[in-house]
Amino acid sequence: MPLVPTISTTSSPATWAQAPEWMNFHFLLEAERCPKAAALRHAEYPQIWTKHGYPDKPHASAITGRIVHASVERIARELALDHCVRLQDPKAIEVLKKMGGYSTVISQFTESVLATFADNPRYIPVSDTISSIVRSRVPQIREQIQVLLSRLVWSGGAGPVIEVNGSTTESPTSTRRQSPLPLGTHFEVELRDEALRWKGFADLIEVQGSDVAIVDFKTGDKSDVHELQIRIYALLWLRDAELNPAATPAAKLILSYPRGDEVLPGITQAQANELAAELKTRTDRVRESLHAEKLKANLSAEHCEKCQVRHLCPEYWTPMRQKAAPRANGKQMYFDDVELVITQRRGDTVWDAMCSTSDLLLPSAKVMVRIQPIASVIEDQLIPGARIRLTDALVSIRDGDTPLVHMMNSTEVLVAPPSA
Repeated sequence: MPLVPTISTTSSPATWAQAPEWMNFHFLLEAERCPKAAALRHAEYPQIWTKHGYPDKPHASAITGRIVHASVERIARELALDHCVRLQDPKAIEVLKKMGGYSTVISQFTESVLATFADNPRYIPVSDTISSIVRSRVPQIREQIQVLLSRLVWSGGAGPVIEVNGSTTESPTSTRRQSPLPLGTHFEVELRDEALRWKGFADLIEVQGSDVAIVDFKTGDKSDVHELQIRIYALLWLRDAELNPAATPAAKLILSYPRGDEVLPGITQAQANELAAELKTRTDRVRESLHAEKLKANLSAEHCEKCQVRHLCPEYWTPMRQKAAPRANGKQMYFDDVELVITQRRGDTVWDAMCSTSDLLLPSAKVMVRIQPIASVIEDQLIPGARIRLTDALVSIRDGDTPLVHMMNSTEVLVAPPSA
């Protein structure tokens, strides 16, 4: 009998997360939304894997975005190194041919980005489905890359640092942070504010003397937080004494979306000081919230539904959680996050159970739960009294019948023994 995956039985970390020494935009927003979720997601789980944090839940759209993002940076950098200033430059065709064309670049990044999930236990059960979806999107990926590149104009000669598959690759003779940042086009530049203890990665910084532009590539829809994000990069650039010792402000901030660029003015010194004070206040609050004796779970329908670690959060699996708008809407089948207590085995893949927590099923309601063959390794754990949490399970309700909870391929399960 195969071993039960530890990710199916691990409900708490070995070491809880604290705020990072250097704060960043994404962690700040995540911790502000819910300190408990941030602490769970960035904690240590050595029983699951050797990497830091809880394994990310793979999403085809996010993976597609990473491929587009990395491909744009790679192609733009190669064009800049060959002194092409834009995609329409006559020499650009030759540069693209040397790279093997768009298809080769996309294929390389598709395989390398997917490879980063190879040891992710949340990816393994759905790897075939996710990889198939991502590969089917090559035409859309190609179109997004071409659109983003067509609007870019840069100087010839690119900086040596670029992003590859979520990590950084450097030329053998370069350092991670050049001091100061020279004239030219630079990709994936790490910016730091020593006093504020903040850092961030700007997708592209164009330095032409006192004329500086910061570009942030976005592969999805516009969001209210994107303007704040790029303004923070402008602040970090202004206060990065190593890369920008002259404190030259960025005159132009560009949010580059597939459907068009949004050009924003740079920030003044007064605006920078105001933003820095705001970030310090928000950072102090986040650090305090993560050092609290009892981490707060901010339960809300909007945040909890998107939370990657909601199956680990004890508060979510109680009546305290705010229900989302009824997902059934009169339908006989809908998706739900359900906690059940197993009562007995009914068949090869079906168990009787009692509902503990659900958006629509009543507490103590009798249900049947059916597992997929892919989850057969946990069947020995499904004994009377065992408590299981299922996220994104398909619930089927028919008049007069016992509700049936289907464990789909995308459903994640957490099993607790009867004594837990």
